[in-house]
Amino acid sequence: MKILFVSSECAPFSKSGGLADVAFSLPPALQKTGDDMAIVIPMYRVTQENCGDQFELVKTCSVTLGQRSLACSLYRGALNGVPVYAIGNEHLFHRPRLYGYGDDSLRFAFFCRAVIDLLPEFGALPDILHCNDWETALAILYLKNDAVLRPELSRIKTVYTIHNIAYQGQFGKSEMESTFALPSGWYHGGLSYEFEGRQDINLMKGAMLMADATTVSPTYARELHYPYFAHGLQGVVDLVDHKLYGILNGIDVAHYNPESDPLVPYHFTVEDRTGKARCKREIQRLFGLNQESEWPLLASVARLVEQKGIELIREILPQLMDMDVNSALEFCGGMKTVSQRLQTLQQLGLGYLTLGEETPSLSGGEAQRLKLASEIGRTQTDSVFVFDEPSIGLHPLDVQVLLRVFQALLDNGATVVVIEHDLDVIRNADYVIDMGPGGGESGGRVVATGTPEEIQENPESITGRYL
Repeated sequence: MKILFVSSECAPFSKSGGLADVAFSLPPALQKTGDDMAIVIPMYRVTQENCGDQFELVKTCSVTLGQRSLACSLYRGALNGVPVYAIGNEHLFHRPRLYGYGDDSLRFAFFCRAVIDLLPEFGALPDILHCNDWETALAILYLKNDAVLRPELSRIKTVYTIHNIAYQGQFGKSEMESTFALPSGWYHGGLSYEFEGRQDINLMKGAMLMADATTVSPTYARELHYPYFAHGLQGVVDLVDHKLYGILNGIDVAHYNPESDPLVPYHFTVEDRTGKARCKREIQRLFGLNQESEWPLLASVARLVEQKGIELIREILPQLMDMDVNSALEFCGGMKTVSQRLQTLQQLGLGYLTLGEETPSLSGGEAQRLKLASEIGRTQTDSVFVFDEPSIGLHPLDVQVLLRVFQALLDNGATVVVIEHDLDVIRNADYVIDMGPGGGESGGRVVATGTPEEIQENPESITGRYL
Protein backbone atom coordinates (compact mmCIF):
# COMPACT_ATOMS: atom_id res chain seq x y z
CA MET A 1 0.00 0.00 0.00
CA LYS A 2 1.36 3.42 -0.98
CA ILE A 3 1.00 6.06 1.73
CA LEU A 4 1.86 9.75 1.44
CA PHE A 5 2.52 11.19 4.91
CA VAL A 6 1.99 14.97 4.94
CA SER A 7 3.34 16.87 7.93
CA SER A 8 4.26 20.46 8.77
CA GLU A 9 7.42 19.24 10.52
CA CYS A 10 9.65 16.20 10.65
CA ALA A 11 12.80 15.59 12.68
CA PRO A 12 15.64 16.12 12.03
CA PHE A 13 14.69 18.56 9.26
CA SER A 14 12.34 20.71 11.35
CA LYS A 15 10.86 20.38 14.80
CA SER A 16 8.76 22.30 17.30
CA GLY A 17 7.03 19.42 19.10
CA GLY A 18 5.96 15.80 19.15
CA LEU A 19 4.56 15.81 15.61
CA ALA A 20 8.12 15.97 14.27
CA ASP A 21 9.00 12.83 16.24
CA VAL A 22 5.97 10.98 14.86
CA ALA A 23 6.90 11.98 11.31
CA PHE A 24 10.45 10.81 11.99
CA SER A 25 9.48 7.41 13.39
CA LEU A 26 6.15 6.27 11.92
CA PRO A 27 6.81 6.28 8.14
CA PRO A 28 10.06 4.25 8.39
CA ALA A 29 8.32 1.82 10.76
CA LEU A 30 5.42 1.34 8.30
CA GLN A 31 7.86 0.91 5.44
CA LYS A 32 9.49 -1.98 7.33
CA THR A 33 6.11 -3.72 7.47
CA GLY A 34 5.82 -3.56 3.66
CA ASP A 35 4.07 -0.25 2.94
CA ASP A 36 5.45 2.10 0.31
CA MET A 37 5.97 5.37 2.19
CA ALA A 38 6.84 8.96 1.28
CA ILE A 39 6.91 12.09 3.45
CA VAL A 40 6.11 15.66 2.38
CA ILE A 41 7.15 18.66 4.50
CA PRO A 42 7.74 22.39 3.95
CA MET A 43 11.27 23.53 3.11
CA TYR A 44 11.82 25.89 6.05
CA ARG A 45 14.87 28.06 6.52
CA VAL A 46 16.09 25.81 9.33
CA THR A 47 15.77 22.83 6.97
CA GLN A 48 17.85 24.55 4.31
CA GLU A 49 20.48 25.70 6.78
CA ASN A 50 20.91 22.43 8.68
CA CYS A 51 19.99 19.78 6.12
CA GLY A 52 20.10 21.52 2.75
CA ASP A 53 22.90 19.27 1.49
CA GLN A 54 20.63 16.27 2.01
CA PHE A 55 18.11 17.48 -0.61
CA GLU A 56 18.28 17.86 -4.37
CA LEU A 57 16.09 20.17 -6.42
CA VAL A 58 13.58 18.16 -8.44
CA LYS A 59 11.36 20.78 -9.99
CA THR A 60 10.35 24.43 -10.00
CA CYS A 61 6.82 25.50 -10.88
CA SER A 62 4.04 27.81 -9.76
CA VAL A 63 1.05 27.09 -7.53
CA THR A 64 -2.23 28.89 -8.14
CA LEU A 65 -4.34 29.96 -5.17
CA GLY A 66 -7.27 32.01 -6.44
CA GLN A 67 -5.78 35.21 -7.85
CA ARG A 68 -2.28 34.36 -6.60
CA SER A 69 0.42 32.58 -8.54
CA LEU A 70 3.15 31.51 -6.10
CA ALA A 71 6.61 30.20 -6.96
CA CYS A 72 7.20 26.63 -5.82
CA SER A 73 10.32 24.50 -5.55
CA LEU A 74 10.23 20.76 -4.97
CA TYR A 75 13.19 19.02 -3.31
CA ARG A 76 13.85 15.35 -2.66
CA GLY A 77 15.80 13.74 0.17
CA ALA A 78 15.50 10.63 2.32
CA LEU A 79 14.98 9.57 5.93
CA ASN A 80 15.97 6.05 6.95
CA GLY A 81 15.16 4.76 3.48
CA VAL A 82 11.90 6.72 3.11
CA PRO A 83 11.73 9.41 0.38
CA VAL A 84 11.22 12.89 1.83
CA TYR A 85 9.88 15.69 -0.38
CA ALA A 86 10.19 19.31 0.71
CA ILE A 87 8.06 22.07 -0.80
CA GLY A 88 9.68 25.47 -0.78
CA ASN A 89 8.82 29.12 -1.28
CA GLU A 90 11.43 31.62 -0.13
CA HIS A 91 8.92 34.30 0.88
CA LEU A 92 6.65 31.98 2.86
CA PHE A 93 9.06 29.55 4.52
CA HIS A 94 12.48 31.21 4.71
CA ARG A 95 11.77 32.59 8.20
CA PRO A 96 13.21 32.15 11.71
CA ARG A 97 10.25 30.19 13.12
CA LEU A 98 8.05 27.39 11.81
CA TYR A 99 4.76 28.94 12.96
CA GLY A 100 3.27 32.02 14.52
CA TYR A 101 3.02 34.47 11.63
CA GLY A 102 0.07 36.61 10.56
CA ASP A 103 -0.03 34.91 7.17
CA ASP A 104 0.10 31.31 8.41
CA SER A 105 -3.22 30.75 6.64
CA LEU A 106 -1.58 31.56 3.29
CA ARG A 107 1.63 29.69 4.09
CA PHE A 108 -0.07 26.38 4.76
CA ALA A 109 -2.75 26.86 2.12
CA PHE A 110 0.13 27.10 -0.37
CA PHE A 111 1.78 24.02 1.09
CA CYS A 112 -1.42 21.93 0.96
CA ARG A 113 -2.31 23.13 -2.52
CA ALA A 114 1.18 22.24 -3.71
CA VAL A 115 0.93 18.74 -2.19
CA ILE A 116 -2.17 17.98 -4.26
CA ASP A 117 -0.88 19.66 -7.43
CA LEU A 118 2.42 17.75 -7.21
CA LEU A 119 0.98 14.29 -6.50
CA PRO A 120 2.31 12.92 -9.85
CA GLU A 121 5.85 13.96 -8.81
CA PHE A 122 5.71 11.60 -5.82
CA GLY A 123 5.38 8.53 -8.08
CA ALA A 124 2.17 6.58 -8.50
CA LEU A 125 -0.86 8.14 -6.82
CA PRO A 126 -1.02 7.11 -3.17
CA ASP A 127 -3.63 4.77 -1.79
CA ILE A 128 -3.74 6.83 1.41
CA LEU A 129 -3.12 10.50 2.05
CA HIS A 130 -2.22 10.83 5.73
CA CYS A 131 -2.43 14.41 7.06
CA ASN A 132 -1.61 15.77 10.51
CA ASP A 133 -3.01 18.69 12.53
CA TRP A 134 -4.51 21.89 11.14
CA GLU A 135 -1.53 22.88 8.99
CA THR A 136 -2.21 20.01 6.58
CA ALA A 137 -6.01 19.87 6.92
CA LEU A 138 -6.51 21.74 3.64
CA ALA A 139 -4.78 18.98 1.69
CA ILE A 140 -7.76 16.72 2.44
CA LEU A 141 -10.22 19.43 1.42
CA TYR A 142 -8.35 20.22 -1.80
CA LEU A 143 -8.21 16.50 -2.63
CA LYS A 144 -11.97 16.08 -2.14
CA ASN A 145 -12.70 19.27 -4.07
CA ASP A 146 -10.45 18.34 -7.03
CA ALA A 147 -11.81 14.79 -7.17
CA VAL A 148 -15.07 16.18 -8.61
CA LEU A 149 -13.24 17.00 -11.85
CA ARG A 150 -10.40 14.44 -11.54
CA PRO A 151 -12.01 11.02 -10.91
CA GLU A 152 -8.62 9.33 -10.42
CA LEU A 153 -8.26 11.25 -7.14
CA SER A 154 -11.49 9.85 -5.73
CA ARG A 155 -9.90 6.46 -5.04
CA ILE A 156 -7.36 8.03 -2.62
CA LYS A 157 -8.44 7.44 0.98
CA THR A 158 -7.64 10.02 3.62
CA VAL A 159 -6.51 9.69 7.23
CA TYR A 160 -6.41 12.71 9.50
CA THR A 161 -4.48 12.54 12.78
CA ILE A 162 -5.08 15.05 15.55
CA HIS A 163 -2.00 15.59 17.68
CA ASN A 164 -3.21 18.73 19.42
CA ILE A 165 -6.86 19.78 19.16
CA ALA A 166 -6.18 23.10 20.91
CA TYR A 167 -4.68 24.44 17.65
CA GLN A 168 -7.46 24.17 15.09
CA GLY A 169 -6.62 26.57 12.28
CA GLN A 170 -9.32 29.18 12.87
CA PHE A 171 -9.48 32.04 10.41
CA GLY A 172 -11.94 34.68 9.30
CA LYS A 173 -14.68 33.77 6.85
CA SER A 174 -13.27 36.23 4.32
CA GLU A 175 -10.27 33.93 3.74
CA MET A 176 -12.48 31.17 2.31
CA GLU A 177 -12.03 32.39 -1.26
CA SER A 178 -9.34 35.08 -0.96
CA THR A 179 -6.73 32.83 0.68
CA PHE A 180 -7.89 29.22 0.53
CA ALA A 181 -9.46 29.52 -2.96
CA LEU A 182 -12.30 27.17 -2.05
CA PRO A 183 -15.85 27.56 -3.37
CA SER A 184 -18.14 29.36 -0.92
CA GLY A 185 -20.22 26.21 -0.52
CA TRP A 186 -17.45 24.70 1.57
CA TYR A 187 -18.23 27.16 4.34
CA HIS A 188 -21.61 25.64 5.16
CA GLY A 189 -20.40 22.26 3.94
CA GLY A 190 -18.07 21.79 6.90
CA LEU A 191 -15.78 24.72 7.57
CA SER A 192 -18.15 27.10 9.38
CA TYR A 193 -17.42 27.69 13.04
CA GLU A 194 -18.96 30.22 15.39
CA PHE A 195 -16.34 31.58 17.76
CA GLU A 196 -16.91 34.40 20.26
CA GLY A 197 -19.77 35.75 18.18
CA ARG A 198 -17.80 35.62 14.91
CA GLN A 199 -18.41 33.40 11.92
CA ASP A 200 -15.02 31.80 11.36
CA ILE A 201 -13.46 29.01 9.35
CA ASN A 202 -12.16 25.99 11.24
CA LEU A 203 -9.79 23.89 9.13
CA MET A 204 -9.48 21.08 11.65
CA LYS A 205 -13.26 20.70 11.76
CA GLY A 206 -13.39 20.45 7.98
CA ALA A 207 -10.70 17.78 7.85
CA MET A 208 -12.36 15.76 10.61
CA LEU A 209 -15.63 15.75 8.71
CA MET A 210 -14.15 15.02 5.28
CA ALA A 211 -11.44 12.47 6.15
CA ASP A 212 -12.22 8.79 5.74
CA ALA A 213 -10.69 8.13 9.15
CA THR A 214 -9.59 10.31 12.05
CA THR A 215 -7.00 9.03 14.49
CA VAL A 216 -5.81 10.09 17.91
CA SER A 217 -4.33 8.23 20.88
CA PRO A 218 -6.72 5.85 22.73
CA THR A 219 -7.04 8.06 25.81
CA TYR A 220 -7.39 11.20 23.68
CA ALA A 221 -10.19 9.50 21.72
CA ARG A 222 -12.21 9.19 24.93
CA GLU A 223 -11.32 12.61 26.31
CA LEU A 224 -12.27 14.54 23.18
CA HIS A 225 -15.96 13.85 23.77
CA TYR A 226 -15.79 16.24 26.73
CA PRO A 227 -15.78 20.05 26.32
CA TYR A 228 -12.77 20.55 28.61
CA PHE A 229 -10.53 18.53 26.29
CA ALA A 230 -12.15 19.21 22.90
CA HIS A 231 -11.77 23.01 22.92
CA GLY A 232 -15.17 23.56 21.33
CA LEU A 233 -15.10 20.64 18.90
CA GLN A 234 -16.78 18.02 21.11
CA GLY A 235 -19.89 18.09 18.90
CA VAL A 236 -17.77 17.36 15.82
CA VAL A 237 -15.99 14.56 17.71
CA ASP A 238 -19.38 13.03 18.53
CA LEU A 239 -20.37 13.34 14.87
CA VAL A 240 -17.28 11.50 13.58
CA ASP A 241 -17.14 8.94 16.39
CA HIS A 242 -17.93 6.14 13.93
CA LYS A 243 -14.63 6.79 12.14
CA LEU A 244 -12.57 7.97 15.12
CA TYR A 245 -9.83 5.50 16.02
CA GLY A 246 -7.56 5.49 19.05
CA ILE A 247 -4.09 4.26 18.14
CA LEU A 248 -1.38 4.02 20.79
CA ASN A 249 1.78 5.96 20.01
CA GLY A 250 4.85 3.84 19.48
CA ILE A 251 8.51 4.56 20.13
CA ASP A 252 11.58 3.96 18.01
CA VAL A 253 13.55 1.77 20.41
CA ALA A 254 16.58 1.72 18.13
CA HIS A 255 16.84 5.52 17.91
CA TYR A 256 15.80 6.30 21.50
CA ASN A 257 18.15 3.79 23.09
CA PRO A 258 20.06 4.99 26.17
CA GLU A 259 22.59 2.23 25.62
CA SER A 260 23.81 3.80 22.37
CA ASP A 261 22.19 7.25 21.93
CA PRO A 262 25.02 9.73 21.19
CA LEU A 263 23.01 12.50 22.89
CA VAL A 264 23.02 10.64 26.21
CA PRO A 265 26.27 11.58 28.00
CA TYR A 266 26.47 8.39 30.07
CA HIS A 267 24.95 5.24 28.60
CA PHE A 268 22.97 2.79 30.69
CA THR A 269 20.89 -0.37 30.38
CA VAL A 270 18.17 -2.15 32.34
CA GLU A 271 20.84 -4.32 33.94
CA ASP A 272 23.33 -1.50 34.66
CA ARG A 273 21.76 1.86 35.49
CA THR A 274 24.80 3.60 36.95
CA GLY A 275 24.98 5.75 33.82
CA LYS A 276 21.46 7.01 34.53
CA ALA A 277 22.55 8.31 37.93
CA ARG A 278 25.48 10.07 36.26
CA CYS A 279 23.09 11.61 33.71
CA LYS A 280 21.01 12.95 36.60
CA ARG A 281 24.09 14.56 38.14
CA GLU A 282 24.95 16.07 34.78
CA ILE A 283 21.51 17.68 34.48
CA GLN A 284 21.84 19.00 38.02
CA ARG A 285 25.23 20.46 37.11
CA LEU A 286 23.99 22.05 33.90
CA PHE A 287 21.13 23.79 35.71
CA GLY A 288 23.19 24.85 38.71
CA LEU A 289 21.40 22.48 41.11
CA ASN A 290 22.91 20.66 44.06
CA GLN A 291 24.23 17.34 42.79
CA GLU A 292 22.28 15.24 45.28
CA SER A 293 21.62 11.63 44.27
CA GLU A 294 18.55 11.26 46.51
CA TRP A 295 16.84 14.49 45.60
CA PRO A 296 13.95 13.88 43.19
CA LEU A 297 14.55 15.49 39.82
CA LEU A 298 11.45 16.33 37.79
CA ALA A 299 11.95 17.47 34.20
CA SER A 300 9.44 18.41 31.55
CA VAL A 301 10.14 19.17 27.89
CA ALA A 302 6.97 21.07 27.06
CA ARG A 303 5.47 24.43 26.27
CA LEU A 304 4.31 26.45 29.29
CA VAL A 305 0.63 26.11 28.45
CA GLU A 306 -2.36 24.85 30.43
CA GLN A 307 -2.72 21.82 28.19
CA LYS A 308 0.60 20.44 29.42
CA GLY A 309 -0.47 20.40 33.08
CA ILE A 310 1.54 23.45 34.08
CA GLU A 311 -1.58 24.83 35.77
CA LEU A 312 -1.47 21.91 38.21
CA ILE A 313 1.91 23.08 39.48
CA ARG A 314 0.61 26.64 39.56
CA GLU A 315 -2.33 25.57 41.74
CA ILE A 316 -0.26 23.81 44.40
CA LEU A 317 2.77 26.12 44.32
CA PRO A 318 1.35 28.76 46.70
CA GLN A 319 0.32 26.06 49.18
CA LEU A 320 3.72 24.42 48.90
CA MET A 321 5.64 27.66 49.28
CA ASP A 322 3.51 28.69 52.28
CA MET A 323 4.63 25.57 54.16
CA ASP A 324 7.22 26.30 56.83
CA VAL A 325 10.33 24.20 57.37
CA ASN A 326 8.88 22.42 60.39
CA SER A 327 5.74 21.40 58.47
CA ALA A 328 7.68 20.37 55.37
CA LEU A 329 9.86 18.14 57.51
CA GLU A 330 6.80 16.10 58.46
CA PHE A 331 5.87 15.54 54.79
CA CYS A 332 9.41 14.67 53.67
CA GLY A 333 10.29 12.15 56.34
CA GLY A 334 10.83 9.42 53.75
CA MET A 335 13.24 11.49 51.65
CA LYS A 336 16.57 11.11 53.42
CA THR A 337 18.58 13.92 51.85
CA VAL A 338 15.70 16.40 51.79
CA SER A 339 14.95 15.64 55.43
CA GLN A 340 18.59 16.21 56.34
CA ARG A 341 18.55 19.63 54.71
CA LEU A 342 15.32 20.61 56.42
CA GLN A 343 16.64 19.36 59.74
CA THR A 344 19.70 21.55 59.29
CA LEU A 345 17.48 24.59 58.83
CA GLN A 346 15.56 23.57 61.92
CA GLN A 347 18.79 23.19 63.89
CA LEU A 348 19.79 26.68 62.79
CA GLY A 349 16.65 28.00 64.42
CA LEU A 350 14.99 28.67 61.04
CA GLY A 351 12.14 26.16 61.32
CA TYR A 352 9.60 28.98 61.26
CA LEU A 353 10.65 30.22 57.79
CA THR A 354 8.38 29.32 54.87
CA LEU A 355 9.83 27.59 51.82
CA GLY A 356 8.81 30.56 49.70
CA GLU A 357 10.28 33.17 52.04
CA GLU A 358 11.72 36.07 50.04
CA THR A 359 15.34 36.64 51.03
CA PRO A 360 15.04 40.48 51.12
CA SER A 361 12.56 40.06 53.97
CA LEU A 362 15.10 38.19 56.11
CA SER A 363 17.11 39.90 58.79
CA GLY A 364 20.88 39.93 58.42
CA GLY A 365 21.21 37.18 61.00
CA GLU A 366 18.59 35.01 59.32
CA ALA A 367 20.23 35.43 55.93
CA GLN A 368 23.61 34.44 57.33
CA ARG A 369 22.20 31.34 58.99
CA LEU A 370 20.35 30.40 55.80
CA LYS A 371 23.58 30.60 53.85
CA LEU A 372 25.31 28.62 56.57
CA ALA A 373 22.90 25.71 56.04
CA SER A 374 24.83 24.53 52.98
CA GLU A 375 28.07 24.36 54.98
CA ILE A 376 26.91 22.31 57.95
CA GLY A 377 28.32 18.79 57.95
CA ARG A 378 31.19 19.48 55.57
CA THR A 379 34.86 19.32 56.51
CA GLN A 380 35.90 22.93 57.19
CA THR A 381 39.65 22.63 57.72
CA ASP A 382 41.31 26.02 57.10
CA SER A 383 37.88 27.67 56.55
CA VAL A 384 37.07 30.98 58.20
CA PHE A 385 33.45 32.06 58.84
CA VAL A 386 32.66 35.68 59.68
CA PHE A 387 29.21 36.43 61.13
CA ASP A 388 27.83 39.92 61.61
CA GLU A 389 25.30 39.92 64.48
CA PRO A 390 23.72 36.54 63.59
CA SER A 391 21.61 36.57 66.77
CA ILE A 392 19.40 39.41 65.55
CA GLY A 393 15.77 38.32 65.65
CA LEU A 394 16.47 35.22 67.73
CA HIS A 395 14.70 34.20 70.91
CA PRO A 396 17.22 33.56 73.75
CA LEU A 397 16.54 29.81 73.42
CA ASP A 398 17.37 30.00 69.70
CA VAL A 399 20.67 31.68 70.55
CA GLN A 400 21.61 28.43 72.28
CA VAL A 401 20.85 26.62 69.00
CA LEU A 402 23.12 29.06 67.18
CA LEU A 403 25.92 28.39 69.64
CA ARG A 404 25.64 24.66 68.97
CA VAL A 405 25.95 25.39 65.24
CA PHE A 406 29.12 27.39 65.88
CA GLN A 407 30.48 24.47 67.85
CA ALA A 408 29.69 22.09 64.96
CA LEU A 409 31.73 24.30 62.63
CA LEU A 410 34.60 24.33 65.11
CA ASP A 411 34.44 20.54 65.47
CA ASN A 412 34.82 20.28 61.67
CA GLY A 413 37.98 22.37 61.70
CA ALA A 414 36.66 25.87 61.00
CA THR A 415 37.58 29.20 62.56
CA VAL A 416 34.54 31.29 63.51
CA VAL A 417 34.68 35.08 63.87
CA VAL A 418 31.52 36.73 65.24
CA ILE A 419 30.71 40.45 65.43
CA GLU A 420 28.13 40.45 68.17
CA HIS A 421 26.48 42.27 71.11
CA ASP A 422 24.65 39.27 72.54
CA LEU A 423 26.15 38.40 75.94
CA ASP A 424 25.49 34.66 75.62
CA VAL A 425 27.51 34.57 72.38
CA ILE A 426 30.32 36.59 74.00
CA ARG A 427 30.40 34.37 77.09
CA ASN A 428 30.90 31.29 74.88
CA ALA A 429 33.72 32.74 72.79
CA ASP A 430 37.27 31.39 73.07
CA TYR A 431 38.71 34.86 72.56
CA VAL A 432 37.15 38.34 72.70
CA ILE A 433 38.18 41.65 71.19
CA ASP A 434 36.19 44.31 73.04
CA MET A 435 35.68 47.49 71.00
CA GLY A 436 34.68 50.61 72.85
CA PRO A 437 34.70 52.19 75.25
CA GLY A 438 31.07 52.90 74.23
CA GLY A 439 28.80 52.53 71.22
CA GLY A 440 28.54 54.67 68.09
CA GLU A 441 30.88 57.66 68.16
CA SER A 442 32.05 56.61 71.61
CA GLY A 443 33.65 53.51 70.15
CA GLY A 444 36.41 52.90 67.69
CA ARG A 445 39.31 51.48 69.68
CA VAL A 446 40.26 48.19 71.24
CA VAL A 447 39.47 48.37 74.95
CA ALA A 448 40.35 44.87 75.97
CA THR A 449 41.34 41.47 74.57
CA GLY A 450 41.44 37.97 75.99
CA THR A 451 39.17 35.19 77.16
CA PRO A 452 35.71 36.08 78.46
CA GLU A 453 37.09 35.63 81.98
CA GLU A 454 39.92 38.09 81.29
CA ILE A 455 37.50 40.60 79.78
CA GLN A 456 35.33 40.27 82.86
CA GLU A 457 38.30 41.17 85.10
CA ASN A 458 39.38 44.15 82.97
CA PRO A 459 38.17 47.44 84.56
CA GLU A 460 38.41 49.21 81.17
CA SER A 461 35.73 46.99 79.64
CA ILE A 462 32.11 47.99 80.06
CA THR A 463 31.12 44.68 78.45
CA GLY A 464 33.02 42.80 81.09
CA ARG A 465 30.77 44.16 83.82
CA TYR A 466 27.83 42.21 82.41
CA LEU A 467 29.48 38.88 81.63
